[in-house]
Order: sequence, then structure tokens, then C-alpha cells
Amino acid sequence: MSIILSGKGVWTVTAEHVTQATQQAEPMGVTHVLAKVGDTPEFDNGVRRTVYYDHAASARRQISDAGLVPLAWIFMRLLHPEQEAQLILRAFADGYQGVILDVEDQCDGKHDQAQRLVEYAISHGVDPRRVYNCSFPNIDGHSDLPYTTLNTLCQGGLMPMAYSIFYRSDTQVGPADQAETVIDEWTYAQYESFYSALTFKPAMYPALGPFHEIPELRLLTANEFQPWLDRLAAHEPTFFSLYAIHTIDPSLYPLIRGFALGEPAGGEIVAPGWEMPKQPDRYGINLAPHPPSQPGHSPHRLPTVEELEGVGWARFVFKDSVLPDMTLEESLAHYGEIVDAYRAAGIKTLMILNWESFWGHGPWDHGDWPRYTREFADYVRGVARRFRGRVAAYQIWNEGDNEHGAGTSIYVEPETYASILLPAVRAIKEEDDEALVVFGGVCGGAQANVDYVRQTRALMDDWPIDAVGMHPYGQYPAGIAEIPHLTMFGQLRDYLHIVTQGLPDIPIWITEIGVPIDDWSLADDSDYHWDEIGEYLRAVYAEVEQRYRERVPVVFWFAWSNKMRGSGIVDTRDEPKEPIYGAFFEAVRGVS
Repeated sequence: MSIILSGKGVWTVTAEHVTQATQQAEPMGVTHVLAKVGDTPEFDNGVRRTVYYDHAASARRQISDAGLVPLAWIFMRLLHPEQEAQLILRAFADGYQGVILDVEDQCDGKHDQAQRLVEYAISHGVDPRRVYNCSFPNIDGHSDLPYTTLNTLCQGGLMPMAYSIFYRSDTQVGPADQAETVIDEWTYAQYESFYSALTFKPAMYPALGPFHEIPELRLLTANEFQPWLDRLAAHEPTFFSLYAIHTIDPSLYPLIRGFALGEPAGGEIVAPGWEMPKQPDRYGINLAPHPPSQPGHSPHRLPTVEELEGVGWARFVFKDSVLPDMTLEESLAHYGEIVDAYRAAGIKTLMILNWESFWGHGPWDHGDWPRYTREFADYVRGVARRFRGRVAAYQIWNEGDNEHGAGTSIYVEPETYASILLPAVRAIKEEDDEALVVFGGVCGGAQANVDYVRQTRALMDDWPIDAVGMHPYGQYPAGIAEIPHLTMFGQLRDYLHIVTQGLPDIPIWITEIGVPIDDWSLADDSDYHWDEIGEYLRAVYAEVEQRYRERVPVVFWFAWSNKMRGSGIVDTRDEPKEPIYGAFFEAVRGVS
């Protein structure tokens, strides 16, 4: 589906301009703020280095907090194509809903470099429908610029610079004639001729610049700017923008506000109040509730419903068998209170049922799996009956594919897992036909996970499974450097491509992903890579959102507390770990 911009935007260059834009948005009728987030400037030593601005993330939050749509823009030089492509990835990871590439004379003749940028961005998961090309308005006269090459990437739209600066401040040409030349003869006419020869024609979203620069800066008056708006109105754009907040005379604000936009025709509309669509109940957090009577288990304080505002799911193990001092009835009552408290606040539970729930006779040590599968199914039935209509989903077993998971998992061959899984699923569905059942979180490599699921499925005469849980630890989003304690096994985009293609007919849930540190003292040290982990978290959610929202509908971060393998968004004292804590809630709430 195409993505259509609808509204009015204003460009900003600095952090101060972002503040000004958010303050003046209402009188201008502005709905989108286009914030500069990167460039490749020349430093004192004469070297140019690609830079992502320090204020870019906070600017995005400021724009969103003002109820406006955040778009990013980058001044392109194509000196370091891969690094400049990474700026695009960073902007999306920070929550910008689109990225504009400002392509001017600095990019003359750099067609090969443009192709490298395109290939890097697309191969790293950038959605071309959210990338825009800011071009000269007389695009036919700039054949040396790589606009044709960039068309593969910039499918969101064309934003020609239909500025007044193409005329001197002391020109004798009247405003109406200026506007006719720049808007009609250049911007729209050359747009039609240029793209008629290409296979893809992007949407048109002109940018107006109400000022002259030569021989001196002069802002247009309301009488001078009205003819520009009149010429633009004849083309009925659904979106246009103004460069820039610091070059717009306040007398123009009512004219901009009163401009009547064209009506969007189909597509997904990026309008006021819009944010990147998310499926309901998309985000979850892993918890480890223990009864307070079990001090040996390092009780974790559960987050309150207020703390989990915006979180759709809580995932935890029903740990009945590891709490020998509690009866099954006491365990059901204890976990029932947790389930019901979260459910009342709209937070669903994914409850894991495994050996920590029902130990039985321990067939992993003593054999006789058939006996265990029968008894486990009966146990599961009782739990599902008790939690009917209360627990939204169950996961059967956890990391059963892990042959080296002593202490955290019990390995089961696909044949054994099939014999455990099918009776348990049938018991749940018979007791609660609305409950979902998740295939126990597999934790191997992408193809190994696919093979394990396929082998298990082939051994079952029924497949009443609603989703497959996976744990892609060590799979890194594009542009994120390796973090100590999290070995880089591969790229997250490649992992998700393999598992979604290999299992095309069932949703994939990421039931665990995070950065286990294990050493609590390190995990609690705010100097120990918290910034990098926060960036990793943002990038994980951005990559899933941009490419796999439909196929990967639920993502659980591991975990809430540092008492869970040092992986928390809060430390062992239950204090938020910033910026990790903030990054998580930016993802789940869409705001800071």
C-alpha cells in the first residue's frame, strides 16, 4: 500500500528551530516538522565526517510530544555512501516517520555513490515508501545529479525546492510571474516530463521557500507570498512544506493556515496525530514473579500497571514445581492475582508451562516420556480450566531446542516435543477455546529454528498452534556495533527473513530478545554500555516495525529487572536504567 502525506510541514535546521516550530505550529496550521538530523560537514582538520546530530532523538520526542508528525532530513554529499545510509537507519530507529534526502549540487556526478547508498539502505531494511527526494524544481536541468538512481529508494515522494531564491531580492519580476515559472513551468511540468521516462513516479509534495537570498536576505511579505500559494493551490497538493521556520515572516502564518489542501486518494495517510501503525498488543516484557515467602529466589518486585502503561503483554513462567512449600492451589491463587491485576489494566499474559510448572517424575533423568506427556497434559488442563478467560496465551516448554542449556532449559528432541506439545495444546483448547498457544521459544540460529519447528510439526497429526516463539539473541540490527556480553551471530534482518520465509503460514513471536549481562554489578553500572544497549533496543523495534509488522506481530523484551540475568530495564534496586528504560517505553508508547 502506498503512503500518502497529508498536511503542512515546516523545515528546521537546529534544535532551537525545532522548539520554534513546535511553538508556532498552531498559528501556522502546521502538522509535520521536518528536522535536520545529519550531514557530512568539514572539520577543522579539513576532513569531512558523516555526523548524526546529538539532538536528533530528543528533537523527535519534542515533535511527537507536541502532537506533530516527525520527519527527518539529511543534507546529502555522497562522500561516504554507506555511512550516509546509516543516518537514514538511525533516524528511523529514533522514531522519525520518514526521511528526506536533500540532494543538491554537492552530489553532481555521483551516480555510483548513489547506487551504493540505495543498495545499502534497502538491504538493511529501509522502507522506500518512507524516503523522500528533495530536488531542484527544474529537475530536467540537473541531469548530472543522481535523481534517477535515487528513485529506487525515494519512493515516498518528491519534494522539489520551489523557492523564491531563484530570483534576486531586487528582481523586477512580479511575484505572480515568479510563482508561475517556479511552480508551474519548473516544479510540476518538469516533474511530469522527468518521471514519464521512469518506471516509478513518486508523489509530489512541493517545498516553498518564502524568501530571497541575493544580494541580501529578504523575507516575503504576505502580499508577495499569496501568489505563490495561489499557483500551488491550482495543483491541489495533499501536502506541502516551507523552508524554513526561521525564514518565514509571521505575517504569512494566517495564509499558510488557511491554505486548502487536496484530498488524498487511497493509501495509508500520514496526517496529524499519525504514528507508524502498530498492531494491537504488540509489545511485551518478560517478568519473573516469585512469592515473597521464597527469599532464596531473589524476589523480583513486579512492575505496577501504571509503570507498564502502553505494554500489551506480560510473559512469565508458572513456577509451581520449583516452589515446594506451596500447593498447586496456592500457586494458582498467587499467579491468578498477578494475571487479574494486569488483565484489569488491559495487559495480557503469556504464561509459560514447562518443567518448572510440572516436574512429574523427571523423565529427562529417569526416562518414560510417555508417562510424563500424559501427566503433563492433565496438569495443563487443570491450569487452563482455572485460568479460562483470564490468561490470553500459553507457551508450552521453553528453549527445548537448546542442547546446552543446563539450568535454563531442558532439551527435547522434536519427536519428544511433539508428544508433549500436541496433548497439551488440545487440553488448553478444550478448556479455553479463545486462548492462544505458542510453540515454545526456540533459540538456535534461524535455519536451525525453522528445521526444528518443521520436524516437530511433521510428527504431529494436527497443528493447532497459533504462533511460534523465537529468541534471536545475538542478531543485530543494521548499523549497531557489537556489545560486550552479546556475541554477534548475525543480522536481525537476515534472521527474520529466513524464519518468516521458512515458516510462511504462521506468525513469529519474538518472545525474548535483549542483552544478558549476568554479572549484576556490571549490569547495575550506568557506565557499562547502557547507551549502546538503548540504541540496540531502539534499532530492534525499528527494524521489526519497518519490515515485519505483519509477520512478527508480538515482541517481548528480556527483561524487566536486572535480577533476570542482568538484562533489565530497571536495575537490581528497581531504579530505571536510562536510556534503556526510556528507549523501551518510547517504543511501546510511541512517545518519550
